[in-house]
Amino acid sequence: MAKWGGAIYHKAGILNIKNSKLSYNGDAFGGAINNSSELRISDSELSNNKAGFGGAINNGINGNLEISNSMLINNKAGWGGAINTTYKNEKVNVLVNNCKFEYNDPDNMTLSKTLLI
Repeated sequence: MAKWGGAIYHKAGILNIKNSKLSYNGDAFGGAINNSSELRISDSELSNNKAGFGGAINNGINGNLEISNSMLINNKAGWGGAINTTYKNEKVNVLVNNCKFEYNDPDNMTLSKTLLI
C-alpha cells in the first residue's frame, strides 16, 4: 500500500483522465488518486478502492477537482467514501457534474468547497 494515491499521485500541472477505470487500489490518502493540483476526470469509473481519506479520490492541499459523467462505486474510507477534500484553511475546490455515486462507505463525500451540478 502506497501513502499518496494507490494508483496516481498527482501534485503538479494538469492531469486529464478520460474513459478510464481505476479499481482495487489502496492507500492512506486517496485509494485510487491523491490530487494536489488540477485534476479533470470524465467518462470514467472509480470502484472498489480503499483508503483512510478518500476511498476513490483525496483532493488534497491546493487540489482542484472536476469530475463529470463518471461512476464512483463501492469505495471505502475512514473519511469520504468516494471523495475527501477537507483541509483547514487550504485552497481546494470540487466540481461534480452528472456523476453516479453508489455503495460508498461511510458516505459519498466529505467536502469543504463543492459545486454539485
